[in-house]
Amino acid sequence: MTAAFSEIYAERSMERMSNQPSIKVRAAQLVGSNGGHRSCDAKLYGSAEGSHATPSEVALTWHNYPETHAA
Repeated sequence: MTAAFSEIYAERSMERMSNQPSIKVRAAQLVGSNGGHRSCDAKLYGSAEGSHATPSEVALTWHNYPETHAA
């Protein structure tokens, strides 16, 4: 993610005479940081939870974008 942000900033900095507004990007957590969701994830998915593309992230994505779920 940091590399992607760096590429965006670098590309934008090369557009000196551009009329595009300046940008500021930052990462945000997908879910709240209070930790309550972790116990729910552990109960639902057990040891399958990890750090990226976890069952809970996939489930959330499918819920928000049902057209992406292959039957």
